[in-house]
Amino acid sequence: MRIIDTYVPKKLIGTIIADTGLELHSIIRNEIKLYGNDADLNHIDTSHVQSLFSMFWGLRDFNGDVSLWDVSKVFNFDECFAMLDKFNCDISQWNVSRGDSFRRMFFKCSSFNRDLSLWNIKSSNAYLYQMYYDCPAPKPRFVIEQESCNKCYNVVK
Repeated sequence: MRIIDTYVPKKLIGTIIADTGLELHSIIRNEIKLYGNDADLNHIDTSHVQSLFSMFWGLRDFNGDVSLWDVSKVFNFDECFAMLDKFNCDISQWNVSRGDSFRRMFFKCSSFNRDLSLWNIKSSNAYLYQMYYDCPAPKPRFVIEQESCNKCYNVVK
């Protein structure tokens, strides 16, 4: 983890750089302890992270802002927001095109109802098992470059 201070008029913003998913996991928990479940976590640089596996697991009341995260290098989104009771952040602008596994990403994420129809899941082998299981979000028509998707079974309940 590295911290870079940037001066913005009337404000000093510390950017925290997470180099790995494990570092990010720790940073998130520390930030939530400091700023609460509605914390804005956009000051965390996630551009080096490759896995968001179970990133928010156990943080049932989290509803912070992660809308500006750079997830362009992430390939594993498995259970990222699973079991969150309050999460409803607009993550529609996330670049998830490198993702190849979205297993139970929103599993029982009971408040999430954002439109993710702009997401471009490129891999025909993307693993989408129970991605929206027991989640009220509108189910997007993902853009999948090849016509068949071998692992898309049971995407929703």
